[in-house]
Amino acid sequence: MKNLIKLNKTTIGMVSALAMLPMAGSAATIDWSTSVDLLAGGNNTDFISQNGTFAVGINGGTTTTTQTIGDSVFTATTSAQLISGVTANGVTLIGDFASDAGPTTFGDGGFNGLNDIFDLLNSAVYAGTSLTMSGLTIGNQYEIQLMGNDARGTNRSGYMIGVTDDATLDVFSRVANLNNTTAASELSGDYLIGTFTADAASQTFRMGATRAGNYVDGQAYDNSNGGQAQINALQVRDLGVVPEPSSTALLGLGGLALILRRRK
Repeated sequence: MKNLIKLNKTTIGMVSALAMLPMAGSAATIDWSTSVDLLAGGNNTDFISQNGTFAVGINGGTTTTTQTIGDSVFTATTSAQLISGVTANGVTLIGDFASDAGPTTFGDGGFNGLNDIFDLLNSAVYAGTSLTMSGLTIGNQYEIQLMGNDARGTNRSGYMIGVTDDATLDVFSRVANLNNTTAASELSGDYLIGTFTADAASQTFRMGATRAGNYVDGQAYDNSNGGQAQINALQVRDLGVVPEPSSTALLGLGGLALILRRRK
């Protein structure tokens, strides 16, 4: 034991700092919630998340308008503008969506008369495969809210989209309906919420789409009808730094372990 090299405080500090750095090429895992019917809560704006602080948002479509709901600002965005990048509050969204349509293209899904929600849901950018967020603060937790809607009629009831945990995994974390037929008066789609802790300044996830209604959570990545991979509206919100266990709590756990060991 006497021959072991003793680490000084500077060396220990450097090792600790290196351990905290993200690994090269690492990607945070996005934890997507189960999809929720856009009209599950009735004809209201309650489904527009107000968690944390608003970062950036888009209202996809061709001649759509910017809509503000709460503190969320959904900037009118064409597919060409999304390819170039949409920036707000230092965060940029870039997506490879080839087409766009609207307003009124995708139906109101029961939101007719609610101009802000109607405008968000009846237009979209579509035929895309990925979305990248950049300008993120490493260590902060972020929330993505994605809204997908194609309420033109019951013949769209099999239209679905799926999202991955990151840019590399070949599995859909969650899938969502673009059209629901649970009630004759409304055919609106779903929203998805994903959260992740940034381990780099950018984060990417992929999308796929089908018309067959056969996607399920956890299935292998597919994009059999890529034209239906669409975003009607999306926002990114900054939830701040995730609290870490306090040193007092860690000491408490250590003390408990020591007591249990002594009792043994």
